[in-house]
Amino acid sequence: MKINDKKIIFPKGQYLIKSNLIIPIGFEVSIEAGAQFLMDPGASFISFSSVNINGLKKAPVIIRPQKPGKSFGTFAVVGAENSPFHSKIQWLDLSGGSETLVNGIYFSGGLSLHRVNVDMENSTIHHNAGDDGLNVKYGNVRIANSKFVKNFSDQIDCDFCVGVFKNNFFFGGENSNGD
Repeated sequence: MKINDKKIIFPKGQYLIKSNLIIPIGFEVSIEAGAQFLMDPGASFISFSSVNINGLKKAPVIIRPQKPGKSFGTFAVVGAENSPFHSKIQWLDLSGGSETLVNGIYFSGGLSLHRVNVDMENSTIHHNAGDDGLNVKYGNVRIANSKFVKNFSDQIDCDFCVGVFKNNFFFGGENSNGD
């Protein structure tokens, strides 16, 4: 990880997240192609700053449990009520998340975006154990050419959102009552 002024950059490489990693307001976070986050059971990545995920087809960004079969908490971005962030997510492969409560905020998805306008392409969100694979609250979303596979209940849950969904693939999870 590199910190330069108010920019945090996670270049290509492995990052073991053993406990909650919380990024405060005021930074710009960039996760570069080939970065891999290996998450310990129950650990979460929570950013109160904008996050861009810049994977490539041949070098996706991977977020998964460090221990197979043991879910991590969530990977989340939380924007401000009157000033939502914009996050661009490209070539992300996220699996093995769950749901969690951190600092009084409930995150129901393996990938949770609250008050974030998101542009997601060519990503795969799969095999998450929480209520949602992807949960977006209070945001504008554009999701294209992405896959949502075998998340426990909802593949995507957008609450109070406006969005465009184009050329995505959805395949159900364990709970037949999910979206």
